[in-house]
Amino acid sequence: MTTQAAVATPTTSTSVTPASGWRPLRFPIGAATLAHGGLVSALLADSRSGAVVAAVGGGMVTALLLARQARTWAQVSRLQGEQARAAADARLAALVRQGSDMVTVIDAEGTIRFASPSHRELMGHDPRELLGRDFLADVHAEDRPLARRAVERLTTGASERESIVMRLQHANGAWHWIDAVGSNHLADPSIGGIVFNSRDVTDRKRLEARLVEQAVRDPLTGLGNRRLFGDRVQHALARRARHG
Repeated sequence: MTTQAAVATPTTSTSVTPASGWRPLRFPIGAATLAHGGLVSALLADSRSGAVVAAVGGGMVTALLLARQARTWAQVSRLQGEQARAAADARLAALVRQGSDMVTVIDAEGTIRFASPSHRELMGHDPRELLGRDFLADVHAEDRPLARRAVERLTTGASERESIVMRLQHANGAWHWIDAVGSNHLADPSIGGIVFNSRDVTDRKRLEARLVEQAVRDPLTGLGNRRLFGDRVQHALARRARHG
């Protein structure tokens, strides 16, 4: 009597579910990877099929080519951005070198971080020696409070633009009148400071003082005229009103 034993082999089914939020078709590389995964599954199911092997090889090559192309695009984009920034910096540097105005950049503490070459021509200072100095160090003592208030207003954001007419000491010790316009660029990562564009207006101030002098004095005798007399009277009355 022959006994036959039947062995049942269980069949296991595996299901792979993509992670939540994963979008394989969003990029070409992801799409190629998905295709490659499907082809690998087919290869496992029938390793004897030469067509499947060839398809898997083709999918792998495609994925590698797409990955290499993506890296090349990224490198080209980065290089183009760097070239554009370098060209912009070169144009700005050329404008600063050729400009007649002094350009000064200070940080939030009032320390000079950049000084254009025109500082040497207008004020006799080596721009490199100005770096790290207090912006107000060379300002006349009488004009320093005005300049300090302007810097504070720019630094705190109370004002985006300030104009100051002040006296600045030349390297030879002389005082020059400077018309400075400041603007807030602290939020600009390429600047990160307060920018002052300044020009020497000493000749203009001297002319203004001469015109005032001529308006209140007789051109022949140099004595004060009626206008000067009236001005002095007004000042005397104002002082008396203030002090009783």
